[in-house]
Amino acid sequence: NNRGYSYARLGMYDLAIADYDRVLELDAHNIHAYHNRGISYDKKEAYAHAVADFTQVLKLDPSNANAFFNRGSALDALGDFDAALRDYTAALELDGASVNLSGADRSSLRSLTGDTLRLRGLRVSQGSI
Repeated sequence: NNRGYSYARLGMYDLAIADYDRVLELDAHNIHAYHNRGISYDKKEAYAHAVADFTQVLKLDPSNANAFFNRGSALDALGDFDAALRDYTAALELDGASVNLSGADRSSLRSLTGDTLRLRGLRVSQGSI
């Protein structure tokens, strides 16, 4: 997992994915390997694979706000805006309880979800997102 992370940091996503594949062969419940492989797939614009990995993370840890955020981003790239909005909203709802989205991510999500809801003609109350 550490070598895969190093490969990913160097932009060597194919090598990173191969290392995460090996980790998952040895431990099919390794959340970090799924999450990091999902990020590597996302960087390669292999968004469907990224969605699958982030979905696996959420099966293993349903309260993982980072996985919701990253899956939302991949869904957004695939044009599935409704599903992306649901994931972004879930990330926001979970973040206050236990997860470490950066302040910039939190602000972007609040803006994005609020703007999207307003564009759809839905009323957004202060503090609901």
